Amino acid sequence: MRRLIRADLRRILAKPGFYICPVILLALFFYGLFGEPVDYDSYYANLDLQLSYILPFFVMLPVFTCVYGDELRSGTMIPAIGRGLSRTRVIVAKFIDTLLLSLAFCLFFLLTDMITFSRFSVVLTKIQAMRIYSAYAAAWLKIQGYCAFAAILCI
Repeated sequence: MRRLIRADLRRILAKPGFYICPVILLALFFYGLFGEPVDYDSYYANLDLQLSYILPFFVMLPVFTCVYGDELRSGTMIPAIGRGLSRTRVIVAKFIDTLLLSLAFCLFFLLTDMITFSRFSVVLTKIQAMRIYSAYAAAWLKIQGYCAFAAILCI
């Protein structure tokens, strides 16, 4: 199962189409860096909107289409089952792929937010930092729920 996960991740990370959504969000990030300075209160007011609607869409679109879309198109599950893996293990491997890729996306966007704060010299208190970390963790869990529900419909 480790080899299946490793092969899936190598295949997905080698696709240039996988990086379209992160590049769009990165362009928006750079646009925001050259705009007006941000403060924590205005940032946190928009964070709920961003993490509830925008981030799950821009994370699930490339992750889900690369993990499950390629599976539906190429049918790689059949050879994996033929090699001795059970269907359950293949499905769990696909879900682990979505966990890892979406975690990487969320950590990347959290890092860009921290760069924004350091760019505008905003010093966060421990409570403010924990609110931001917990908001990202909740968004990541929400993405996992969406992916698990959508995977039921695909497999």
